[in-house]
Amino acid sequence: MVGEMYSYFKGIKMERNKMTIKSSISLNILLIFIIISGCIWELSEIVRIDRENPKDMMLMIAIVVVIMMLLIGYVFWGTFEMGKKLVMDKEGCTVIHLWGHKETYKWEELSVKQIVYNTSIMSGSAYVGPSYDECVIFSPKPVKRKYPAYITSHEKTRYWKKLFYVNFIRESEKKYPYLGLYEVEKEEFLSKMQEWGVKLEDMREKK
Repeated sequence: MVGEMYSYFKGIKMERNKMTIKSSISLNILLIFIIISGCIWELSEIVRIDRENPKDMMLMIAIVVVIMMLLIGYVFWGTFEMGKKLVMDKEGCTVIHLWGHKETYKWEELSVKQIVYNTSIMSGSAYVGPSYDECVIFSPKPVKRKYPAYITSHEKTRYWKKLFYVNFIRESEKKYPYLGLYEVEKEEFLSKMQEWGVKLEDMREKK
């Protein structure tokens, strides 16, 4: 029971015949709050400084609003990618989207089941949360990538409707329960895939 609870708070709930893997959108919510707060502050400064030049002021306000909307839109787009819940068992995987829509795939229906290097923002040194060097990507349709051995954050966002993935936690890496992104223990996950007869294509050597 303790082990099950521990796995759950890491973003994955391991059961004998099922895995439930989740992500966290806490960072996205924080980013939206920061963007809106920053833009409100900038707008107040524009009004204070350019009050005597209404034309210039309105132009600057319009620019700030457009930038704010673009940034918030990008964050929302990423939230759709990160807001899924994956329920995997011997038969296949059910993807539950943020708004509750479910898509169920049998393992043989997924044309992409690949181990790749992860080059998303989550593997960069500037990110304060967990870093992931490797991941497993799944998709019922081919995923066009610049390099077969890698997948980028742009490619994940581009194919968010069909692509889903799990990230391998680094050995001895500190866990971030509220910032984890589809985290799984590497050996545990690969062992489960083998047990269920799911063949993963290792793309890491195809650089």
